[in-house]
Amino acid sequence: MSMNVVPPVRSNPSASITEQMLLEHQILRHIMESLRAVVGWSPSADGGARKVSSLRFIVSSLQRHLEHLLRLEEEDGYMWQLAKTRPHLTHRVSKLRQQHDNFREVLGQAVSDMDRITSCDDGPGLLLCHNLIGLLDELEAHSDEEIRLVQDAFLRDEGGEG
Repeated sequence: MSMNVVPPVRSNPSASITEQMLLEHQILRHIMESLRAVVGWSPSADGGARKVSSLRFIVSSLQRHLEHLLRLEEEDGYMWQLAKTRPHLTHRVSKLRQQHDNFREVLGQAVSDMDRITSCDDGPGLLLCHNLIGLLDELEAHSDEEIRLVQDAFLRDEGGEG
C-alpha cells in the first residue's frame, strides 16, 4: 500500500522560514557547545589523537551547518526581507553579510589547518584551538546582533495611531 503524504499548506510561508531559522540556530548552538567541550579536553594518553579526530569531525560539522544557515539567512531569511521592506537598515544588513563571508573564510582556513595538526596541546594545534574559540565568540556576537536587527525591524512600534 502506498501513501502519499502531502505537506500542510501554510498561509504564511515566511513563518516556516522563521521556524526553520530558529531550529537551525539551535542546532548551531549545540555544535558550538560541542566544539567548546572538545577544545577543553585534557590531553589523553594517545597524544591527543582522539581530540584531533573529534575536532576534525566537529569543525567539519560546524562548517557544513554554518554554510547551510548562512545561505538560509541570505537567500530565504531576514536579509532579503529587510532589503525589500526596511531599506534604512541596509547598512546593518550589509555589515552582517560581510561577517558571513568572513566566517566562511576563517572556517575554511580552520578546516584546512586541521589536516596539518597532530596535537591540539602545543604549537599550531594550540593556536588553531584558540582561533576556533575566537570564531565561536564572534559567531555568538553576530547572532546577538542579528537578533537585535530583527527585533528593530519587525518588533519596533513605528508610530501611527496611539
